[in-house]
Amino acid sequence: MTEELTGQGRAIFYGRGDDARRIVADLDGRRTVAAILPCANCHGRDGAGRREAEADAPAIFRGEGGLDETGMTTSGAIRPAYDLAAFVAAVTGGIGTDGRALSKRMPRYGLQPQEAEALWHWLKALPAEQRQGVGTGRLAFSVIAPENEKLAAAVAALLAQMASAMRPPYGMRLDFTPSGWSLREPGCPGEGALAVIAVGLDREHALLERAGECLVPVIVAFDMLAGSEADEDLRAIRPSLADHWRALRTAAGAGAGVLATVAPTAWEQSAISGNRLAPQPSRNGAHAYIAPLGLDRSVMPDSPAEIFAPEAASMASLEKWRRAGHEIHLSRPDIPAASREDPRILAIAATLALADRAVTLAGPGVTRASFIEAFNRIDLQPAGWMRMDYASARLTGSRAVMVVPDVTGPE
Repeated sequence: MTEELTGQGRAIFYGRGDDARRIVADLDGRRTVAAILPCANCHGRDGAGRREAEADAPAIFRGEGGLDETGMTTSGAIRPAYDLAAFVAAVTGGIGTDGRALSKRMPRYGLQPQEAEALWHWLKALPAEQRQGVGTGRLAFSVIAPENEKLAAAVAALLAQMASAMRPPYGMRLDFTPSGWSLREPGCPGEGALAVIAVGLDREHALLERAGECLVPVIVAFDMLAGSEADEDLRAIRPSLADHWRALRTAAGAGAGVLATVAPTAWEQSAISGNRLAPQPSRNGAHAYIAPLGLDRSVMPDSPAEIFAPEAASMASLEKWRRAGHEIHLSRPDIPAASREDPRILAIAATLALADRAVTLAGPGVTRASFIEAFNRIDLQPAGWMRMDYASARLTGSRAVMVVPDVTGPE
């Protein structure tokens, strides 16, 4: 029962699920629902407190002024610690343990008794949940590597080598541990870790969906995101598919003799992969602008006209376009061309450098939420990689995409 209450309380705190969409939130006479004004908006996703609209929202538990401690009111008076009954009075009626009205900036929530109890249970579990992976002298990351055993072993060896050479932030060693978790398991990825680093996982978006349900931060080291994902618990190190689309659209729109075709459906893709070109270009010798594998209509901001998206594992079919006299143009992340390192090695090295920087910025009180939020302050160019500025590109750190001719396939 306690586990069910905790899950229900978590959904209310973050403004998710049916309860949050139904619970009334009254903000100084303006009524909306908890999904619009969840607790996490002001108190932080980790409950550690934050400054919001020129007002201080205190830490909820185990912090200065937390519910489990005696505290000081805005008038300087000492107030008792909260228990469940006092907590219910505070969140539903706006009355503190000293009998005074709480700030009007805090909504009053129309919680039913079980909902209030559920929220209380979650708030008590929140500090430990957010500090997973934070131990004495170490910070643990869970690395979900490819299922290919040989590649997974190479990734593990590389991570160990790089991590051992890193200077521990504020005395905390970063521990990158390969995980045996798979999508076939019912539990959450990253249990006992500060965050998950996803390295070339098959069916990666299923991982992202599961991690999102569990509120587990994920850093995507290899694959591209669509660009439309929620960014609360997610960061990547490559430009998104939407960024590739914009770059290709710009290049194709400026080119002469642009090949006006796209393959947004499985039927068209299979036709192009077969024995004929479909649809036929308007004239021979046109330029063909080829989108990365995985690009489809869901990330195209307007009606596709000039971009062709090949189906997975069909890059060999591009020879048909070449034999027809079309010059192929592909998009790729703007990684410095001078580097001769394997892009996969560069990606892992960049991911570790970014994780190290985020941990340092988050400080010794790092939580899962503060780790992800610290990315927003990162402006760094890892060795051999592109400049990463998450203030400008919150989800991916960079939108730098090059469109290049005469290469064998997109990255």
